[in-house]
Order: sequence, then structure tokens, then C-alpha cells
Amino acid sequence: MPKSKKTPASATSRKDTKTVRTHEVRHSQRPSWRFSTVDLNGPFAWPVGAAIEVQILRKLQQFDSMNWRDIEGPDHHAIGVDRLSKEAQARLTEIKQDDIDEVFSFHFAGKPRIIGIRDMNVVKLLWWDPEHLVCPSQKKNT
Repeated sequence: MPKSKKTPASATSRKDTKTVRTHEVRHSQRPSWRFSTVDLNGPFAWPVGAAIEVQILRKLQQFDSMNWRDIEGPDHHAIGVDRLSKEAQARLTEIKQDDIDEVFSFHFAGKPRIIGIRDMNVVKLLWWDPEHLVCPSQKKNT
């Protein structure tokens, strides 16, 4: 009969724990795009088949070579759901995406924005916002 091996006490009562550096990892990764979440209806519908869609895809492709540390900033940033327009909040509920705290806004050019839900490095693309109505900017001095 073989002898049973004992597990050393030091192996089961480790005082040192591993620290996961999610912030560092999150910012060093490159974005990935999920298109299955694109909203094809509603006020901010993705422009499937429209000429602008090719331009949107080219813009997203530019981000592919960047990491999140390079992307995030004043032009591309998270927006709390509570700051979204009532129309955008209602649409999140309609498409059953209202269990989130924030969306991510990518500046396209001028007013237009690409809106998605960021989950680590994956962006679940949602909306095309050509008039910047998902989260209208507050005008200064008003």
C-alpha cells in the first residue's frame, strides 16, 4: 500500500496573495469590437449599408493598433448612464442593456459619436449618434 503524501502547511496557509492589476492590464490592451449588440432600430440606429458605415469601420480600424491608454481622453471617454438623454436611457431599457453604469463614447468628427458598452477591452457597439444627442454637451456660460 502506497504512503499518502502530506500537503505542507505552508502550501495551504499562504499569507502572500496575488494582486491582479486590472487597471494596468485594462489600459495596456487593444480594443476588440462586438457587432452583435448593434442597435438596428430606434433613434440612434447603426447605419447599416449607408456610405457612412464604411467610414465608421475605418475609424474603428484606426483604434485597433492603439491601446486603451492611448485612446481614453477628452475625445473618447466613458459617460455615466445618468448623464445620457432621456431618449438614450429609454432606448437602453428597450434593448435590455440598462444593467450598466456607463457607456463609452468615441468622437468621430465634429458632432458624430460612436457609442458602445466597454467591458475590459471589448466594446459592445450600440449606436451611431450623428447629432451628439445621446449625451448632449452643456453649453458653457448658459
